[in-house]
Parts: sequence; structure tokens; C-alpha cells
Amino acid sequence: MKKSLLTLNFFLSFLLSFSVYAQCPDFYDFDGNLTDSPVWIACDGTDYTLSLQSNSFISSYSIDWGDGSALQTGINWSANSSITHTYNASIQNFNISIDLPDVPCTV
Repeated sequence: MKKSLLTLNFFLSFLLSFSVYAQCPDFYDFDGNLTDSPVWIACDGTDYTLSLQSNSFISSYSIDWGDGSALQTGINWSANSSITHTYNASIQNFNISIDLPDVPCTV
């Protein structure tokens, strides 16, 4: 019983300390609201250019646009500046993953 309790305490301590230091930045969603889980919607079936923007400086990043295109990586993404990606005309859902290794977190 003591070993299980000690393991649980260590695990909870690790989670609590990790969450304090791993604050993901928010991104602007389709409606212009800052959120940690943004959603964008385009329903017209034509090419769509997504403008990805955060109000925080991001030192390094990797973006998987979810459409099979190459990962986009970079450094020194200024707060409130946009990174854009154009999706070809289609009716699909795309899951975008933004990896921030310096924080560390994934949005």
C-alpha cells in the first residue's frame, strides 16, 4: 500500500509541476477569439487560405497542416504575425497540429 501511495504522489507531483511550466499559447480561431483549441470553418468549396496567428511570441515551431503537405518549421514567430497555408478546394476536415518544442506543448 505504501509503495502504491508513493508512486501516486510522485505521479501527481510530476503532473502538477509539468502543468505549471507547460502553458501552451492561445491562437485566434475563425471568429477572432483567442483559444487553446482553435477551429476554422470554410464551407464554400473553393481554395481556402488559413491565417494562423497567436498573441504570444513563439521561439520554435513545427506545423502539420493535416493535408499531407510537408511540415512547416521555423523560429522566432512574432506575436500577432500570421503564418498562412492554402488548402485546395475540397469538402474535408483537416486536423492541424502545432508542435512547440521549447514550451513543450502541442496545440
